[in-house]
Amino acid sequence: MSNIDLRLIAELREKIGGHWSGNSRLPAGDYVGRVMNSQSVVDPWGRPMTRTIFEITDGAHTGGRLRADLRGNAERLVKVAASHRCFRLMVHDHRLEDGRAFSVVDVATIQLMPDDVPAESILSLAAAPSVEDLSQAGNHFDVGFICFDTVTAKRQRVGWRETFNKMARCEDPALLGRAVFGSTYAFNHDLAEHWAANARNGTLNSLAGYGGPVHAPLLTFDIDRKNAAGNADVSWALNDAISLYVVLLEHGIPLEHILLSFSGYKGFHLQFPSMLTGATPSQQFAKAAGKFCGWLAAEAGVEIDECLYRSLQPLRAPNSRNEKSGLFKISLSPDEFLDLSVADIQTLAKQPRAFQPPSFVCEPMPGLVERWQRAEHAVTAKASVKPRDAHAGTDNPRIFQGTWDFLINGATEGERATQLFKAAANLSNFATAGDLARALLERPTKLCGLPQAEAARHIDSALSRSASLPTPTRDQAGELTPRTSGF
Repeated sequence: MSNIDLRLIAELREKIGGHWSGNSRLPAGDYVGRVMNSQSVVDPWGRPMTRTIFEITDGAHTGGRLRADLRGNAERLVKVAASHRCFRLMVHDHRLEDGRAFSVVDVATIQLMPDDVPAESILSLAAAPSVEDLSQAGNHFDVGFICFDTVTAKRQRVGWRETFNKMARCEDPALLGRAVFGSTYAFNHDLAEHWAANARNGTLNSLAGYGGPVHAPLLTFDIDRKNAAGNADVSWALNDAISLYVVLLEHGIPLEHILLSFSGYKGFHLQFPSMLTGATPSQQFAKAAGKFCGWLAAEAGVEIDECLYRSLQPLRAPNSRNEKSGLFKISLSPDEFLDLSVADIQTLAKQPRAFQPPSFVCEPMPGLVERWQRAEHAVTAKASVKPRDAHAGTDNPRIFQGTWDFLINGATEGERATQLFKAAANLSNFATAGDLARALLERPTKLCGLPQAEAARHIDSALSRSASLPTPTRDQAGELTPRTSGF
């Protein structure tokens, strides 16, 4: 990277310093990590300590980083074994009064891993594909769809790049001023054949059940935030988006390849060409994109919308009008993104803003190529160990905060359909009813203070008993008939 880039990154770090924890955002739980860096520092009261950066080396959150300030036994342990051993870390959530949450290492639980713990499997990395090969592969994937007003509306087949470029340049009068959603991913002729097969079976304009290969000219991060009252918190979203932007710059992604957009309501979209990663079309492309983007977001310590990494998930199109706020999804220059207030950005979003789309053709970057290949490897390895249900969308499902909000509080009239759709999509990630039951009961179990092991025994017992009972049936009125035994 150039000196100019390094100075910019330093300035951005200072700009967001009070809001950036330095830690990846990880679910609470146990992790295995190695020491990336440690240095002797003093705290604000002048007491010596060792500031340590751990990198997660195992599981779905491999590559995530966590900072811990160590003293006492944990400090001595890390100093002795930091160069060649892995540690077991317990991570918990720390939530601020404004609702923001950070992942924190419980330093009292840091333990040295035994010598006989097998090392992570070695991935043999392939050479990056050439620009010509990537262009040729991507050219076969230019089928997309759009829908209007809501993400659940019927799909209409379009050319992906043509439609994206028209929306970016405001060239299609028929689309201007409307709420338009386009396919996040691009497809080849397999989608058209699947679409036609569904039509022959009586389900017009349906893509349900598609499991073929996909691609994405742009990899996308979606960041939106709500405060404790459930209202849009655009300032919080902007700060998190800047944190992610810094990480993208640190990975060497050129400014001109990063597309920055205000969504028109409560968040921001960051995108860059997938060709930078050497990514090629595949059936696992969307999941690999989720893994890859999740790692980068974790480095920034921010959460992104994981629903976006489903093959058929729509995304608000450029210069589309937001049906809730009346504002438009607009592109922002780096200076506008970094320097304008939320109010100024919202003023710009009162009308569409034509912009020149970024070039989808660019030279792959070795560091990003390696990370993409590791993401593909992680997804493929996970699928081979534990095949997922056909309707499951993620490898490690969890209940999103937005789903909890909907389950507890419902939604306002203008958001009911969208929030219901998102909640249902989130819950469909769970392969079995047992997985879903455990996830739903985890939070109330912690709130009431029941020990985790005891709670797990009760849940497993209930699920086992339920599985042994006869399946309930419905009477002519559609009501479930009671079981002859059970609770």
